[in-house]
Amino acid sequence: VTSNHLHPVYNMGDILLISRRPIRDGDTGIFMNKENGRAYIRKFYQTEPCKLEPLNGYGETFYVDSHSKEDMDKWIKFGVVVAKIR
Repeated sequence: VTSNHLHPVYNMGDILLISRRPIRDGDTGIFMNKENGRAYIRKFYQTEPCKLEPLNGYGETFYVDSHSKEDMDKWIKFGVVVAKIR
């Protein structure tokens, strides 16, 4: 975690325990965007289309169409956040 915000869920310097198990509805996951090379920590909602929502309401919500190969190929599901160590 490399930045702070006024209402952070995670702070700079926090260590996150990550599981590589499949992500489920409502899990907090780490998603990597292949187009811009950035990693995002987002809450995953298995809706139609899937929704990657910021944890504190700050930031962009991403929508991913699970029926579109091009849309799915833009994202890598890196893992699920299990715990944080401060």
